[in-house]
Amino acid sequence: MSDYRLPDRDGLAFLEAVRDRQPDLPFILFTSAQRNEVATEAIEAGVTDYLQKGGGNHQFALLRNRIADAVDATRTETVAQRREGLLETIGDSINDPLYLFDADDGLVRWNDAFTEVTGYSDAEIEGQPPSTFVDEADARQIEQWLERADESTATFEVSLRTKTGEAIPYEISVSVLRE
Repeated sequence: MSDYRLPDRDGLAFLEAVRDRQPDLPFILFTSAQRNEVATEAIEAGVTDYLQKGGGNHQFALLRNRIADAVDATRTETVAQRREGLLETIGDSINDPLYLFDADDGLVRWNDAFTEVTGYSDAEIEGQPPSTFVDEADARQIEQWLERADESTATFEVSLRTKTGEAIPYEISVSVLRE
């Protein structure tokens, strides 16, 4: 947390120095500066929050809450990034093609083995429905299973389709993951 008016620089210059050293550190500008431009510049510079001084003691309770919220959000994001990194590490350590998809968003995660076997680039894979990578009959069979699936896993023999159109026989396991 910083004020805008500091002895040797303004709060935005201080924010820049902080971001150079710790880009993800929460930073709240708590200031009595009355110019609207300060708020706009602060937001554009990437402050976590901006709070105007004044209005009595309740402002300190508000400041305390904003600090707690910023710290909690940063901790939550750090945990999410660690989990994301762990998922990526696990996925890439598996030698067989692996992908995760969301019914609405298509493929959301896949490993290096999937790109190598199919020949598609990451950009070509992202967001595609799983049916892009298997024969139509195989896709229907999997979709029918998913419509009635619970928390179990099923195994299917499919023809995995490469970018060049080649059909590669593969045994796949399909699981439903729920949040």
